Order: sequence, then C-alpha cells, then structure tokens
Amino acid sequence: MCGAASGGTLAVATALAGGEAADCEVHGPNRPLLKRRPSSQQGQPSSCHVLLVDDERLTRTVLSSLLLKCGYRVTSASDGLEALRLLRGSAPDTFQLVLTDVCMPELNGIQLLSCVKQDANLRAVPVVMMSSVDQEETVAECVQQGAEEYLVKPVTKKEVQHIWQHVWRKRCAAAQVPQLPLEAAAAAAAAAGAAALWQQQQAAAAAAPPAEAPAQPQAPHAPQDVQQPASAGGQVQADSVDALVRSAPQAAGAGGLHMRQSVFSAAVSLVQGAHLQRRPLLCLRPSHLLFSQLHGLSVAVPSPQQQGGSGDAAAAAEVDSLYVSPDEAAGHPTCQSDMFSLGLLFVDLFFPCASQEQRCAQLRAARAAVLPPVLRGTHGAGSAQAVQDLVLGLLQADPARRPTVHAVLRAGILQDAFRLVQQLPHWRLLGCMAATTAAQQQQQASAAAAAPHQQPAPAGSCLGKSGAAAAPATAALVGPLDHDAVRHFLLLLRKSKQQEVAQAQGQLAALDADIGDVRRRRSQDAQQPAAAAEEQPPTAKRARLEARAGGDGAAEPAAGEAAAAAAAAAPEAEPPAEQQQRVAAVMPQLEDLFFRRRQQQQRRQAQAPAACGGEAGGGLHLDAFARDLNELAAHSKLSLKATLRSGDLASPVEMACCAAFDRDDEFFATVGVSRRVKIFDFAACLEGQDSVMHYPALQITTRSKLSSVSWNSYVKSQLITSDYGGLIQLWDAATAGEAAQYDEHARRVWSVDFSTTDPMRFLSGSDDGSVRLWSVHEQASVARIAAPANVCSVQFSPADSHTIAFGCANYRVYLYDLRRTAHPLAVVCGPQRAVSYVKFLGGSHLVSASTDSTLRLWDLADVMAGADSATTSGASSAGSSGTRCRPACTYTGHRNQRNFVGLSVSPDGHILCGSEDNSGAWRSGAAVHAGSRRRAAHAQAVYSYYRSLPFSTAQYRFSPGEPAEGHQPFVSAVCWANRSRHCLAANSQGLLQILKLE
Repeated sequence: MCGAASGGTLAVATALAGGEAADCEVHGPNRPLLKRRPSSQQGQPSSCHVLLVDDERLTRTVLSSLLLKCGYRVTSASDGLEALRLLRGSAPDTFQLVLTDVCMPELNGIQLLSCVKQDANLRAVPVVMMSSVDQEETVAECVQQGAEEYLVKPVTKKEVQHIWQHVWRKRCAAAQVPQLPLEAAAAAAAAAGAAALWQQQQAAAAAAPPAEAPAQPQAPHAPQDVQQPASAGGQVQADSVDALVRSAPQAAGAGGLHMRQSVFSAAVSLVQGAHLQRRPLLCLRPSHLLFSQLHGLSVAVPSPQQQGGSGDAAAAAEVDSLYVSPDEAAGHPTCQSDMFSLGLLFVDLFFPCASQEQRCAQLRAARAAVLPPVLRGTHGAGSAQAVQDLVLGLLQADPARRPTVHAVLRAGILQDAFRLVQQLPHWRLLGCMAATTAAQQQQQASAAAAAPHQQPAPAGSCLGKSGAAAAPATAALVGPLDHDAVRHFLLLLRKSKQQEVAQAQGQLAALDADIGDVRRRRSQDAQQPAAAAEEQPPTAKRARLEARAGGDGAAEPAAGEAAAAAAAAAPEAEPPAEQQQRVAAVMPQLEDLFFRRRQQQQRRQAQAPAACGGEAGGGLHLDAFARDLNELAAHSKLSLKATLRSGDLASPVEMACCAAFDRDDEFFATVGVSRRVKIFDFAACLEGQDSVMHYPALQITTRSKLSSVSWNSYVKSQLITSDYGGLIQLWDAATAGEAAQYDEHARRVWSVDFSTTDPMRFLSGSDDGSVRLWSVHEQASVARIAAPANVCSVQFSPADSHTIAFGCANYRVYLYDLRRTAHPLAVVCGPQRAVSYVKFLGGSHLVSASTDSTLRLWDLADVMAGADSATTSGASSAGSSGTRCRPACTYTGHRNQRNFVGLSVSPDGHILCGSEDNSGAWRSGAAVHAGSRRRAAHAQAVYSYYRSLPFSTAQYRFSPGEPAEGHQPFVSAVCWANRSRHCLAANSQGLLQILKLE
C-alpha cells in the first residue's frame, strides 16, 4: 500500500509473496539528496569476500591462510581467466575485493585489472595488485589502470589486515540515494491500479474481429505498473513512441533529442515504479507506449488503424519480438527482463535509422552486443565510452549481470549518458543544422520587416516563387555551420601527413645515400682481383710474363681494364626468386630494423666521430645489415631429415626432457621421464630415416626420471645426467657403466653442464635453491652458491673457466665468478616470469629464455657496466632489483608460458627454441574447419632466430597429434649439432625429429 507523501518523500510498503513487508524511500524533487554512509560494521574484514588470484599454488595457500586468520572470506583462482569467469558468473556484490598477482599466464594481472575496470558491473570492485616485481613502470601502469594498492611480495599479515579499508572507501563514495529524472511518486501510485486497465485492454483486443484487429503477442505476465492512456475524447492527444522512433533523423533536431530523452526518462520511471513492487513490467515495446507532455508515458494496445497496413503490422510485430529478452523468451521473466528492453529502447531512440529494415538490423546487432558504428569510431571517445557502458550493461545476456534500475539511478549513469549523447557526431550535426536554419529564418524575418515595400522580382527572374521557396533550404545547407570540429580535424590530419612526408623524404634521402655507397663498394670489390694479381710474388709474375711473351702481351692489361670497366657499368643483377621471396616475407620487420640501426649509427657518429672511423665508418650499418640479409637468404628453412620414435613397445609415448650431441657429432643422447639414457648413432639415424622403429646404440636404465644431460668435451665417452631425486651420475658410454655418483642436492636437479675450457669440472642447479661446482675427481662438491630461488638452468662461459650464469624462478639471471662466490658479478632483471634457460652465445653475449614467451640477448659488456655503476653509486648488484639494462635483442613469436621447451645456440649465432603450440599459425586463416582448427591448436612448433634479427627466421611445425587426457603436447627439448646445421627436436609424446637449417 502507499502512504501519504510528506516533505517530498513517498514511503511505499509493498506486500511480498512471502508475506513480509519491504519499506523503501523514493526521493522526490522537493527533498535534497542524502548520502547514507555504510555502517562501520560493513567495512570490517568479516564482511569482505576476497577473490585471491595467483598462479603459484604455494602463494595461494599462504595468502589464503593469512586472509582467513584476519577474518576475510576467501575464494582462490589459479589465473586471470578463471578469476574473470568467477567475477562475471557470480551474482553482483559476491566479491568485495580482488587481490591478484601481476605476472600470470593466459591473462596477467594488469589485463585482469583492465577487464574489471571496463565492465560496468565490476568497476566498483577494488583491485589490489601484488608481485615480486617492483619496477616503477609496472607500478605506474597498475595505478593508471585503477589499482587501489600495489603490494610487493612476500605479502605480510599486517598488509592484508588493512586492505578492507579500500572496500570501505568504495562503499562510502558510491553510497548515494536513488534520484529519479521524473516524479517517482506518480509512477509508484499509478502502478497500484494498472493491472485492471491492462486486462481490460487485452480483453477488448481479444474480442475484436480478426479482420479489424490482428492478434498481438501476449506478455507472459500482466504488468501492473503502467499509466492509463489518455482517451481521444477531450483529452490531450498522446503520440506513439514507435512513430517518434521511426521519424526521420533529419527531422529530429535538438527538440527531437529533448523529446527522446523525456521518453526514455519516463520509461525508466515506469520501470522503477513496477520494480518497487517486485513485479516485472514486460510490455516495454515502442508500439505499446504513448507519450504526452501532460500525462507522461502510458501503455496501450495499438489499434489496427494505428498500426497501418499489414506490412506495418508485421514490422511492428518483428520489432516487438526483438524487444523480448532472452530470459523472457525462455519463459523465466524477471525484473531484469525490463532492463534488457530498456537497453534496446535506448538504442532505438538515440540512434535513429533511415528505414525499418535498418532499424531491425540495428536491434538484432544490439541483442548480440554489437553497438552502432558511431559508438565504435575514434571520434568522441570519452562520450562514446560512457554510452557504451550503459548500453552494454543493460544488454547483458545473463540477467544477473544487468544493473538494476536503482543502481543505474544511484550511480548517475543515466544523466551522464544524456549529457554525452548530445556530443555524439550525428546529434551535434543535427543541432548545428537546426540552429543554422533558425538563424536564417530570423534573418529573413528581419529583412522582411525592414523592407516592407520591396518590389517583387520579375516572373522570369531566378528569385521567383520557386527560387524563394528553395532559398531557405539552400541556405540551411550552405550557411555558416559550426566548422570548428572539422577545422581542428583537418589541421591535425595535415600535420600528421606533413610529418609522414618529412619522414618519408628523410628516409628516401638516406636510401639514396646508402645506394650510392653500396655501388661504390661493388666497384671496389670488382677491382680487388686486379690489384691482387699485381701483388703476386715474383715467381708468379715471371711465369705470367713468360706466358705473355708467347702471345699478345699488350692485350692483357687492356683486357683487365675493360673487364673492370664492364663490371662497373654492368646492370645490377637481380637476386634469385627464392631469396626475394624470403626477404619479402619479412619486409616490414626488415624496414624497421634497417632505419633503427641507421639512426643508431648516426647518433654514434655524432657523439664520437673519431671512434666511428670518420667517413669510412659511415657504412658500418650497411655491412652489418648485409651480413644479416645474407644469413636470412641462405638459412631460412628448417627441413625434416629423419623422424625417430624412441619409445619401446611397452611405453610408446614418453617425453624427452633434454638432448645433447657429443663433441664430434657422432652420437647424441636423450633423457626423459622413461628413466633411460638413450644414445643414438647420428649417421645411422640419417641413413635409416624410413625405419618404423629406431633402436639406440646404447641404453642405460636409471632409478628416477631424468631431467638433463651433458657430454664431456675432452673425454669423448663421458657424460653426466641429473634426475628428479637430486642425484647426479657420471657415465662412461664406452663401458655402459656408471663412473661416479654425486648426491648432495636435496631436491630435483634441473640442469647440469660440463665446462668446455676445464672439462674436469661441471655445474649443477637444483630446486633446493643452490648451484654446486663439482670435479670428476672428487666425491664432494668443490663450491656451493646459495641462490634466492629455484635454479632452472646453469652454464659455463665458453670463453673462460671462471664465469658462470644461471637462471632462477624469481625472474632473474645471475652471473658469478667462481673465484669470488660471496657476491654475484651482476644480477640481470628484465624477464617477466621464471627464467627457464640460460645459454652463452660466444664469450660476449648471453641468451635467456623465460616463461613469458620471450628470449632475450644480453650484451655482457653492458650488463657489467650497469653492475659497476650500481656498485659505484652504493647500490648492491645482488639486490632484488638487479641490473637494469636494455637487452641487445628480444625475440618473440613462440609460445612458452608453462613448460620447459628447450633452448640451444650454435657457434655461428643461430638460436633454437621450442613452443607449446602454434596457435598463431591457424588464426590467420579466414575459414578453417573446426576439426582442423582443434588439431592445429595441438601442434607444436620449433623456432629458429638469428642473433641480430628480432623475428623468427625459420620455423618447423610438428604434425598435429591428439592430446592425451589432461596433457597438452609441447616441444620438450631442442639441440644444435656442434659441427653442422643439423638439430634435434623432441616433443612430450616421445617423438624425436632431426632437422636441418637450409
């Protein structure tokens, strides 16, 4: 029942189905807005449900325990995608806080934060970031995206005790009472007696003859919150909302926009009046709505005369069917069904179409969450974003994710949308045209009043009646429109094109200079053979003179000069077609690389001209780029040479974790989860590539799963292996026996490596957070280095026996001198996830692989310079931040987010790595069969990079295989041969292939 209004407030009590009464207040225009702050009990930890997101299970366990001890309710998610599904799939206000890690696979923390803040239903949930990465750029990006706080791991109990304060602040900021655009009291009062009126109208429509009144779709539930339409006799005439929607956009103008805003505000008021009684409206259709300035919005069944002919009736029926929400069509209507219809009404009113077909197409697209093109353009980004938030929130397919009418009014979204709709281009243009037309009419009226006795124009004059009638329309089109926006756009466009022209002219001038330099170099190369002939020893000259004496001695110099001149004047030969295709395939990347190197060379010349060699040093970038092009053209294809199925009959599917060639490339060894060391004859494998099953030349069984293998570069038959139990074993392949055991590691040993300069020593890295130095002549370790995290990979420098590198799970690469192990030489930071492999590329560079799908090439001179500067300034290079330097090159293209996929480098600068899948390969296809798409997603790929090129130069994809239950196949090991361009690639299903770079 409704109580009396007092002081601008209407107290409404409605009877619910369970017999309980729900009281609420609706604030009218005579009562000021009040802010009801949440009680202090609502901000305590016991009222906060925290969604904890971290991909590391140990971190989730520790933080969940801390949060539970502080009184929070906790739900955990293992990655960003799972967290987003929980947030969107749960009821509103299920989670009061999100505590997420930054570095995660699939969807990282920053992307999750962006998704939360862009979702109209989730943006009010505070998000707290945490990470062991404390880089300023990462922290700044999180704050800019809307994070409430950034915690550095390990997170302490004191920090999680007070994160509930962010929830308290959010609730206080959002705690506003609902305010209606129109008088809510009228809507609530009209809702009490609307059911009988609707039933009467439906009964009258049903009793009418079929020829005169076609049947209308019935609403699933009789609405009880509509106003009575004005009758035709003596009452104010009400206009159909459907007629307003179908009116031409040119005829709308500013007044049309104001009326559309009034209609939508009245519709929202109507919906709120029904929802105050916990009843859905379910009749929000333009053909059922009538609007007048006096009575507001009313609902009535349209008569056949109002609908027009059969075509109009069919079109109206189609529009009415589009306004039905998915849950209403499924037979489960709720109050949120009206919010879906409100979203469609917003699109219908404020984005008018020229025809009924376009209107229906626009509504169908809106139902699929595809907004009108004006909202997807680059113009009006701020206003378009606010309107998008409102429309997409109302058109959610899940009713639980749609905002309630009270939430829309409480947040002030509707008023903001009205204000910003006026800034959209099509309404601004209509407003300008209406203002121009009014100004022209006023000028004509003033001119007519100033010259009442002006003589009419002759009949044949162009100012006759027809010309006078056409003048206002012409003036409206060519009058002084508001060209500020167009002028600003044209200026920006001209400036952008001028910059592009200037950049292109500079690049063309640079290319002309480089082309001339290359031609001079070609001419010099053509003259070098003649100069070399003149510098031959005396015996060679004497023989040449004797031979010349027997013939025409004067013709030889002339012939040499003619040959040199002909070579200089010869036309430039075209490179082979295959080479052209290889270069054209990566032309955009090569273009960026060339101009970037040229700019770097110019900066070095400007800073130190003498150091660059003056004019002779100007072509250094051409020499380096020529070497890269020659390497790309000569080696850009990985060809299959042999396929080996290394599993036996009892275990046809097994994973090879590591592979390595011996010093002479005569044998190679593989180790894996089968607990076997398998040594194959390389030449026999190449010759017997058609064999069904390949048997190893030697097979050794161990007690545990094996993780790594390394050959001795001096003693040909020696190799070492490490296993999951922490045991290291030295084997003699000549006797097929064990030579020694080394058992000091407490946990799994991931990596072992023999020194190439001191082959009697080797390294090991383990999950126990230690790196140990061993000698084959001693049972105990020679030295131990305590690492701050799990050690994933270790390697000796090929240049000396004292420098080592290892990568850790804390996203760092460590360089140590074995003569001084108290502190590292340098700590390199830059990887965004665990460093799974480190490999020296010569003695001057280091390659690191991490599970952020990126390889990085580090210049050791820059790394050491950064470490020295940090030590000089008082900062320790072993600190958590490490040495901040830019990698010499970054390689991307492969995918590695979870597994060890292998890394190998060749002496000539080629880098080989595996990938977990080749999902990027099939995405480029426009139309791929679903089965083929699934099989392609399960295929694995091997990527080859060259040291100075930031993109993949060659790829090879394994044939797609069906994944085992709970197992996604991936490349598990790769290895280059020492003396050829052959390489090994193994996958997690026991398939081993021999490839060659060609």
